[in-house]
Amino acid sequence: MAPLQENQPRLDFALERMSDARKLLNDAGVEDRRIIWLGFSQGACLITEYVARSKERFAGLICFTGSLIGPEPDSLTLPTHVTNLPTFMTVSDHDQWIPLHRAEETATIFRNAGADVEFVVTPDTAHEIVDSAIVSGRALLNRVSPLES
Repeated sequence: MAPLQENQPRLDFALERMSDARKLLNDAGVEDRRIIWLGFSQGACLITEYVARSKERFAGLICFTGSLIGPEPDSLTLPTHVTNLPTFMTVSDHDQWIPLHRAEETATIFRNAGADVEFVVTPDTAHEIVDSAIVSGRALLNRVSPLES
C-alpha cells in the first residue's frame, strides 16, 4: 500500500529475480504458457505485480492473500497480457496486511483486463491460507495442467 518509490530498490530487485526464475524455467524447456505463478502474502503481491507487468502470457495465477502493489487504485499496474488467464485470488474479510478493498480492486483490474478471475473472501480468518483456498488452487492447477494418471 506504500508509494512505489518507498518500495525501491527492493521491488525492482524482486521483480528482476522473478524474471530470472522465468528465464531458468524457459531454459529448462518450460514455456511461459505452462508457468503458473503462486504466492502467499508478500509473495502473492510480488507475483501478482509481476504477472500484471509482464509482456508474457502465463498459464495461471494463484494469489493467496495478496494484491497489486501501490497506494491508490489509479497507481496500480494495469495488466496487458492476461486475456482468459485462469486466476484464483483469495483474502480474509479483515486481513491485517492485505485490506479487502485492495484485493477486490486487484481482482476487478484483472477481470477488466480479460483474466478469468475467481475471487473468494473468507470470513473471520487470520492472515493465512485456508483449506478451501488450497482446494480451489489445486482445482486451477488441475484444470490448467491435468495430472496424468
